[in-house]
Amino acid sequence: MANAEGFRSIKIFVSNMVEADFSIAAPEALSGRWISGMEAKQGEVLKEYSAGHWGLKTDDPNSALSGQFALIGYGDPMTVTFFLNEQGLSGASCPGNSEVVVIIHPVETGEHSHPAFAFTLSEA
Repeated sequence: MANAEGFRSIKIFVSNMVEADFSIAAPEALSGRWISGMEAKQGEVLKEYSAGHWGLKTDDPNSALSGQFALIGYGDPMTVTFFLNEQGLSGASCPGNSEVVVIIHPVETGEHSHPAFAFTLSEA
């Protein structure tokens, strides 16, 4: 049954532990749509020592979700990607750059159709 987050969703939480701000560039919901209040917006700023969250949803129980955006502001741009495929496999990535290390951990949601990932950005 669908709720405000649809039949399926994926969320990411990003903690910026770097002494620099990052701007979001080129946000795309490649499949699915942004969750209301969790849209990645062009030019949105993730301030130093703060956190942000973004997510996608679908009302189709058999549909995949995928999204991406770039973080720009310290070192080379970093591309954040996240997905939930039709079989329930989910993942998230962000390679970091010469200035920033990115650590990603799955967040236990208790729901196979609603995975989440926590990203921590820190100085390299």
